Amino acid sequence: MKKIMLLLLIPALIIPACKDKKEHPMVDIESINYDGSRDDRYIFREELKKEREKKERLDKLQRDME
Repeated sequence: MKKIMLLLLIPALIIPACKDKKEHPMVDIESINYDGSRDDRYIFREELKKEREKKERLDKLQRDME
């Protein structure tokens, strides 16, 4: 009985240890200035680009409606 419990328990302990590890958030080296500060504009450049494009589309729609 103890052997059966042990055989069932071993895989239950091993399986969670084998799963993929989470990736740690990384910052591009180009976003770090020489003085050690970070350039947040570089870090969020994709989001800023999307916001700018969205604003340009809205502005164009408003101009077309006038």
